Amino acid sequence: MFGFSAHSLRTNARGRGRRGRPSQATWLLIALACWLFAAMVNASESQQLLGTAHAAYLAGDFQGADRLLDKLLAKGTSSGRLEMELALVDDALGRPQQARRHYDRLGRSVWSDLVALPSAANLAALGRYRDADRAFAQIASKGANADEKAYAQLWRLWLVTRDNASSRRARDTAFKRLLAAVRPDDAAQHALVELYRGKADSASVFAAIDRMPLTLPQRRALIAEATLFAGGYLQGMRNDAAAARWLYQVELGLPPVACPERPLIAQAARALPPLPTSNAR
Repeated sequence: MFGFSAHSLRTNARGRGRRGRPSQATWLLIALACWLFAAMVNASESQQLLGTAHAAYLAGDFQGADRLLDKLLAKGTSSGRLEMELALVDDALGRPQQARRHYDRLGRSVWSDLVALPSAANLAALGRYRDADRAFAQIASKGANADEKAYAQLWRLWLVTRDNASSRRARDTAFKRLLAAVRPDDAAQHALVELYRGKADSASVFAAIDRMPLTLPQRRALIAEATLFAGGYLQGMRNDAAAARWLYQVELGLPPVACPERPLIAQAARALPPLPTSNAR
């Protein structure tokens, strides 16, 4: 595998000097074998650490994942997978600027398609809404499957709800145009579309998720996703900040979940005007 064999080691081991010491060539071969063995061990340890870090991230232990990734960086580990894990964890910990640097490097590599969705969400977290919309539009047109395309279209609708620079009429027009293009792929997406059309309420979205056959991590991620998309609609298109606030608070009261929507929910909640204080004594 590494360009030498047991036969070559035995052959070179016979090349000794007159005093029975290994020759220089033998020492070099032994050193090479030791270096390769150490490299295999380090690579195995790095892969194990990466796997453990990713498991911690998926479990919502972002601080734990961050510490493990720091260990890998201290060891001099460098790989596309490590870069991707760093980007995801930086986003989860509310460090979108740091995550952006990783996404930009990954976007110029063979990992570009794999990180397209979280990278686009990161642009939204940075407030780069036009860039995010272009990224999601590309995913919606070239997505690998119907679910991915519909998901990207829902993100584009959410971006319209955040567009405070345009007039209400312009936002309504853009929202209706994008909504007409959505092709929901599951019950949760269908319920969101019905909410956007004014034919359902936000409770029906979460009821649809409850009825879906999902694992607990899948359900949690889908709840966070629905919270952002429903909350954005209520806040930006219906001017119902109270309803949006309630959704955000419910989600933020749940354990952390590994998904790109969670940091943006925290952002949206912080951006809401403070509740009026009571003067009652």
